Amino acid sequence: MALLVVAVGAGGYVLLSRSDGAGSAGGSPRKAAEAFVNAKADKKGLLCAADRKLIEGANGSSSYATGNPADMPDVNAKATLDSVDVADGSDKGTFTVKLDVKIGSRNHSQSATYDLVRENGDWKVCGILSAAPSF
Repeated sequence: MALLVVAVGAGGYVLLSRSDGAGSAGGSPRKAAEAFVNAKADKKGLLCAADRKLIEGANGSSSYATGNPADMPDVNAKATLDSVDVADGSDKGTFTVKLDVKIGSRNHSQSATYDLVRENGDWKVCGILSAAPSF
């Protein structure tokens, strides 16, 4: 079970940590999802206002552990956009990401579904803290 928690955490870290500083890519739902998964834009700029507020609140909280345990195994993770589901003319939808995580010598694959919403004319990713991976 602990290994599974590490796998989920590693996948989330991959999705949130990469950025090339390109800014928002919210022109279409697919472009926003691709930018989020492939790090072709600043992740924070792709998040809906509600998620940005939650993350900013968490950053100031002392309830989150910092640092890395000394006995943490090597973790490699790769995220791939699996699907985008937004009906024509809709202002909301979802996208699914496949996470391939290798922890030490063990491989794990899982997927997570995130919300897409149109906010101020741009497509944004929402619900990243509550997206439940499926195993």
